[in-house]
Amino acid sequence: MKLPIVLMILYLVTFAVGVYSENEISMRRRARCIRRERTCSHNKNGCCNNAPCRCNILGTNCKCHRRGLLQRD
Repeated sequence: MKLPIVLMILYLVTFAVGVYSENEISMRRRARCIRRERTCSHNKNGCCNNAPCRCNILGTNCKCHRRGLLQRD
């Protein structure tokens, strides 16, 4: 009789911990993006706020830059 109750409590705790709000998910995404002036790997989606990752002429020293005023997606 005690085992089903323990299993049910364990299931409810696991379910409650696994449910995230949209705000928590978006915060995790922002935490994974690369901030401005940080080194990036020329990954289009790697920089925060859809900022471009630009490299020098040799394709090295890539960094996330801020978008220009007239720049589009």
